[in-house]
Amino acid sequence: MASTTDVPSDRRTASTIGTQLRDLVVGGAQIVGVLLAAPVLRRWYNRWGATPEELTRHLPGDELVLDPKLGYTRVVTIDAPPSDVWPWLVQLGQGRGGFYSFDVLENLIGCRIHSTDRILPEHQHLERGDLVRSGPERYPCWEVLEVEPPHHLVLMGADPDTLRAPPVVAMIPRRATWPRPGSGYSSRSQPGPPPASSSANVSPTAATRPSSGTSSSPSTS
Repeated sequence: MASTTDVPSDRRTASTIGTQLRDLVVGGAQIVGVLLAAPVLRRWYNRWGATPEELTRHLPGDELVLDPKLGYTRVVTIDAPPSDVWPWLVQLGQGRGGFYSFDVLENLIGCRIHSTDRILPEHQHLERGDLVRSGPERYPCWEVLEVEPPHHLVLMGADPDTLRAPPVVAMIPRRATWPRPGSGYSSRSQPGPPPASSSANVSPTAATRPSSGTSSSPSTS
């Protein structure tokens, strides 16, 4: 099999330009569509893929805000166990694995995102208090509040100046089933006929529902 170095540089450049143009057109169209449809489809979009049971399930981070004004729970099914999905999630962020999204659009506003297509061993560890950045200094970022591999990861928006999340509003039992504050990933086994599956929910970012099987794809959100 030919390696990357065997491919002429002009072909590699053409392929890169083609990918960037595709991301620009497809990603731009999706953003425009969401903006235009948001007033009508917001309720449906904010519950993308989630079952009624998943909407009412308690998730890590639900207790952080007493009375949230807006939130969303989105779910995507991935044919892989949580242990295979987690390495792609824990390396999210600028200067890390990227966001597996439309890098061209993100870089138009200076985010300097370069999404990877492989697991990065040097970015497989997060601790409470670490930062996940969306761009260089002064860009939005999130502080890690809870991390329990491969079950859940809870992030909260941090002040770009202090690089810390605001004080927790309330550590109380959850009062409402929706919406949810914060941002996070969680997974758990759910009953059903073989093969046993797992579910994962992210609030408010896209969620994943890993199942049995194998997968090396970074398709999480």
